[in-house]
Amino acid sequence: MSNKIRFISDVHSINKYMRNYPFHPSLNRFREAKEQQEALLATLEKGSQICIAMDKEWIVGYTLILDPEKNERWSVLPYIKVLGAIEVAPSYRSGGIAKKLIQSIFDDPQIEQFIILSIEYAWHWDLPMVDGNIHLYKALLKRLLQTQQFNETVTDDPDVAQYKHNFMMARFGKGVSSDQINQFIRLANMNSIY
Repeated sequence: MSNKIRFISDVHSINKYMRNYPFHPSLNRFREAKEQQEALLATLEKGSQICIAMDKEWIVGYTLILDPEKNERWSVLPYIKVLGAIEVAPSYRSGGIAKKLIQSIFDDPQIEQFIILSIEYAWHWDLPMVDGNIHLYKALLKRLLQTQQFNETVTDDPDVAQYKHNFMMARFGKGVSSDQINQFIRLANMNSIY
């Protein structure tokens, strides 16, 4: 990783940098870089937490924690948040930036009051970076998430269950009660017969 890369996660600085510095053009996994930057600014205004990686005049990577979408089953429990995308510009990969992004965003002690979900859909994965090897990409992603105490979690959520390579991992903050964990587990498998 370049010594010039800076990781920024405090809200005031994020707001400033996101408004004054462009996303690297190759941060386009989900939509064009400029549109993705505008979308993330909108989530920031709704209270999302964002961490960015800066190299000189470019934002070269980001991750975010946000509330579940209103139509998702997870939205009924106020102590659940979702780890959004972790995206790093291709020319900056293999330098530990993704790992540092998620380390930085989890430095906030408030995170310990939440269950954070990482819901992984294979159709979002950048498979060309691993020569199309979906198993390798999935393993890399799981290892990255495990660095922040995420564990794979069983769910019958149709969006996860519809494709065998999709998966969900959860991180239980230190301030989350056993009752909250049990409510979450029931919600994760609300269509299953026990």
